[in-house]
Amino acid sequence: MKKNYGYPSYNLICKATSGDEKAIREILDFYNAYISKVCLRP
Repeated sequence: MKKNYGYPSYNLICKATSGDEKAIREILDFYNAYISKVCLRP
């Protein structure tokens, strides 16, 4: 069974690509843990 992580909506992504700062912040907050994990050096 797959987990539902509640990915950002298409509408939110469209707003972020058009430069909406609030939408960009929401996407960065969603992916913050992932970004922090993959940026570590082995």
